[in-house]
Amino acid sequence: MKSVVPVIALVLLCALPAHAGLLEDGILAASRGDFKHAEELWKQAAEKGDALAQERLGRLYTEGRIGVERNEAEALAWIERAASQGIATAQATMGFRLELGKGIPSNAEDAAKWYRKAADQNNPQAQFNLGLMYANGEGVAKNLTEAAKWFRKAAEQGLAAAQNDLGALYQKGQGLKLDESEAAAWYTKAAAQGMAEAQFNLAILYDHGRGVPRDDAIAAAWYRKAADQGYAKAQAALGVLYDTGEGLAQDAAEAAKWYRKAAENGIGEAKANLGALYDAGRGVRHDFVEAAKWYTLAAEQSLPVAQYNLGVMNEIGLGMKENPAEAIKWYRAAATRDDPAAQERLGAIYEQKQELVQAYAWYHRAFSAYTALGQEPSAQVNAERRERLATGMTPDQLVEAKRLAREWKPE
Repeated sequence: MKSVVPVIALVLLCALPAHAGLLEDGILAASRGDFKHAEELWKQAAEKGDALAQERLGRLYTEGRIGVERNEAEALAWIERAASQGIATAQATMGFRLELGKGIPSNAEDAAKWYRKAADQNNPQAQFNLGLMYANGEGVAKNLTEAAKWFRKAAEQGLAAAQNDLGALYQKGQGLKLDESEAAAWYTKAAAQGMAEAQFNLAILYDHGRGVPRDDAIAAAWYRKAADQGYAKAQAALGVLYDTGEGLAQDAAEAAKWYRKAAENGIGEAKANLGALYDAGRGVRHDFVEAAKWYTLAAEQSLPVAQYNLGVMNEIGLGMKENPAEAIKWYRAAATRDDPAAQERLGAIYEQKQELVQAYAWYHRAFSAYTALGQEPSAQVNAERRERLATGMTPDQLVEAKRLAREWKPE
C-alpha cells in the first residue's frame, strides 16, 4: 500500500497562503533584532488575515522593542483579531487582559469565556487561570471540583503553578478527596521545577510527617531552597529550625540571620522571634531597645506573643521608660486574642488596683484559656486566684464579674 503522507504534505504546501512567507521573514528579522522590519512584515501578513502574524504583532506592541514603541491599543486590537480566529495563546491573553483590566475594562465573565476557549485547545496557562476563576468564584460560580479538573489538565502538562495548586486542593480536601500523599507528589513535581511556594509546602509536609515520612533534614533542605529564592515564609521557618536545632545544627546566629530576612519581608512571627533573640542575647547582642523595636513591629501585626512581651517591657521599663498605661494596652491586645499569659497579667494588675470585678473576669478568662490548651497547672493557679477574690467581693460584684466572664469572647 502506498503511503498518502507525501500527498497530504504536498496539498498542505500548496495550500499555504502567500503571506506565510511574511510571517517567517518577520520571525527571522526579529531573531536578528530588527524589530522594525519584523513589524512591517507582520503587519502586511496580519492585514491579509494571518492569525499567527496578528498574534505576533499584538505581542510586539504589548512588549515594545528597539524601534517599536509599546502601543496598548494596537496590541489589544491585533490580539483580539488573532483570538477570534482561534489562536489559543491570543485567547489566553484576552482572558488575562479582561481579568486584570489591561488596556480594556475588566470583565471577569468575558475573561472566563476566553480562558475556556484557550483551555479547550489545551493551553496550560489558560487551563490554570480558568481553574483559579473556579476556585475563587470570579466570572463563574465557585466550584472547587471544576477548579481541580482544570488544575489537573495544566499540571499534567507540567505547569508548576498548577501542580502546586492541585497539591493544595489534595492537602485541604477541597474539590477532591483529602490525600496528603497525593499532595506531596504534586508539590514535589512543582518543587523540582524550582517553584518556591511548592518547595515551602513540601517542606511543611516533611516537617510534620504528613503524606510523607517525617524527616527534619529533608524539610530543612526544601525550606532552604525556597528561602534562598527569597520566599519569606520559608526564611522564617528556616530561622525556627536553626533556633531549635531541628534538622539542622542549632545556631542562634543563623536563626537571627534568617529571622531578619523574613522580618524584612513582612513576616510577623519572624519579627517576634528576632525580638526574642535580642531580648535574651542569643545569636545577637543583648539589646532591650532592639528587642522592643521588633516586638512593636510584630505587635502591630496582631501577634499575641509580641503584644504580651511588649506589655512586659512597658510595665517594668526594659528598653524604654515604664509606661503602665501602654503595658495594659498591649496586654489587653494580646488578651483579646486569647493569650492566657496576658489575661493572667491583667488579672494581677487589676487585683493590685483593687478593681476586683475586672480582676476576677480576667483570671477566669486565663483559667479557660489555659484549660483549652491543656495546661492544667496554670489553669488551676488562676482558678485559685479567682476563688480567692470571690471571698472578698460583694454579691453584686460577683454577679457582674461572672457576667463579664461569661459574655466575653476572644477575637
